[in-house]
Amino acid sequence: MQRSAGYHRAGGSPSKCKVRAIRSRLRGVSILPLQILIVDDEPKLVELIAEYMRTRGHNVDVVRDGAEALRRLEQQGYDALISNLNTPKVGGLELLGQRLDVPALLARAQVFVHCSKEEGLGQSVLEAMRAGVPVVATRAGGVPESVGERGILVDIQNPPALAEGITRVLAGEGPDPALAQTYADQHFSVSAMVSGTLRAYEGFVSGLA
Repeated sequence: MQRSAGYHRAGGSPSKCKVRAIRSRLRGVSILPLQILIVDDEPKLVELIAEYMRTRGHNVDVVRDGAEALRRLEQQGYDALISNLNTPKVGGLELLGQRLDVPALLARAQVFVHCSKEEGLGQSVLEAMRAGVPVVATRAGGVPESVGERGILVDIQNPPALAEGITRVLAGEGPDPALAQTYADQHFSVSAMVSGTLRAYEGFVSGLA
């Protein structure tokens, strides 16, 4: 599963804070060795991070700009991507951090893209559906069950299909998001989930009588 680690700069030197953030993100990863790509234009910082990763048994590649990173990603698969979004030729993205206004952010979105390789229920997909945002997602875990015909589903690790799905939504050719919103409200709201759980327990208890 590809992980992307952003950089935290609050408190202490930037380099130490970045390394602490990366350690935190990768703590608990038990699959060894991971193939890791680091994208950064600060040589000393990159050497520090790469050395730490290698001492943990991982294989590390380093590139200095976004264009080279894209070339590497096309050539081989990586398990983890560590990137500094201020690196040259890495643009158009912003790490928002923890937010309490997710519904407001979703309301401004034209499309919600969820490209996991592994997934449980897909809570963030359901949040997007309930916000009325068109969904393009991979067939990972429980996502197909949640989305069904109410969004665009593509195979895992199929970038062309994902891009086609996004293009269809932006062109207004995707499923009606209002139908997805109604379905998610009826089946996955807090009240619906509580009612469903109670029915499951009641059915179990009645079966014991």
